[in-house]
Amino acid sequence: MKRWKGLLSDAGLLYSAAIWGATFFMVKGVLQHVSPLGLLGYRFLIAA
Repeated sequence: MKRWKGLLSDAGLLYSAAIWGATFFMVKGVLQHVSPLGLLGYRFLIAA
């Protein structure tokens, strides 16, 4: 059981790092169509 928790936590860290890294390419593509200030506005609007 303890080993299972360790593997699960490692998989979670790997998954979150992959998602975080993938957002770089998404933001790079979005910035070709939207200004940086506009992107920040959308992000804050979604978070609110």
